[in-house]
Amino acid sequence: MSHVLKALNAVQKVINEQGIAKSRRNQEQKFNFRGIDDALAAFGPLLADNGVLLSPSYSELTVEPRQTKSGGTTYNVRVAGTYKFTHIEDGSEYSVGPFYGEANDGQDKAVSKATSVAERNMFFLTFVVPHEPAIGGDPDAVEGEETEFYDIGPWLESIAAAETMDGLNKLANQLKDAKIPDAALRNIRAKWAAKAKEFK
Repeated sequence: MSHVLKALNAVQKVINEQGIAKSRRNQEQKFNFRGIDDALAAFGPLLADNGVLLSPSYSELTVEPRQTKSGGTTYNVRVAGTYKFTHIEDGSEYSVGPFYGEANDGQDKAVSKATSVAERNMFFLTFVVPHEPAIGGDPDAVEGEETEFYDIGPWLESIAAAETMDGLNKLANQLKDAKIPDAALRNIRAKWAAKAKEFK
């Protein structure tokens, strides 16, 4: 067996013992998650200790502009990442992929976010990352809260852009007809109420 495969197996054994907890919290949609920083913090030292270098490469880049309700533009990006592990002693290599990442951003970070998602997916799927040993139970379960992902960004942008109370009331009517998870709707209503106070 090559040095790189032995090293990757050693990394996987440690990760499967300790897991990576979903310790980060999305306060708007009310769900727990593990980001790329959590993956790098867990895997970086293990790869270094076992003499493994990681080289990423990306392809299939697509960028899709999307108009927000407030008249702005966000950019939805998709990429495919492949990752090569190289052992520093014998130069043996092992490649995995493609792993896909998708992200949306209104500024200049959509590509960086998408590559981060792809890399995180690579780590979790390649090394079969568990979570129960670290935290127990279902890491996404939050009692009394809806954990389904829902992008409230466009609603918040529309609320912030409203110039009159009439405009806010029109948004309120649209919210009544929209199918929005309870936790997300509570956050949108809070922003609506805060904006409404500005017109009083």
